[in-house]
Amino acid sequence: MDAHIVLRVVAPDADHGEIAVVRLLSLLPGRWHYRHHAEPDRIGLSIAAPGASPDEIRAVVGAALATAPALRRWRLEPPP
Repeated sequence: MDAHIVLRVVAPDADHGEIAVVRLLSLLPGRWHYRHHAEPDRIGLSIAAPGASPDEIRAVVGAALATAPALRRWRLEPPP
């Protein structure tokens, strides 16, 4: 199933979106498929993860954000 996720910067000293998305993708499952659009303070991700629900995908992304010090200045926006 696919999930569309948006992340926003919550601190002015956060890494640029292009750097943050590379860091984030390195922490997510390699078998998932990704498309992204990164801006300095916003990242849009489309994730195709066979066998995972959108809520499960969000949980994995949220855990990656919480465990990586370089990504702690980014937050998931609530789902639409």
